[in-house]
Amino acid sequence: MSKKVISPSEFEKRVEIEFCYLVYTECMKRDFAWSKARKTIGEEFTVE
Repeated sequence: MSKKVISPSEFEKRVEIEFCYLVYTECMKRDFAWSKARKTIGEEFTVE
């Protein structure tokens, strides 16, 4: 597969977009993990 040539500014822009996408997906996974952890512990224990 041959690589396409892009300018440094275009490269930076694409890196920023990719970074935002990765952060967004990580946040979604983390929120899911928190809710799953709360649900699991909530099934085992009663909070008083």
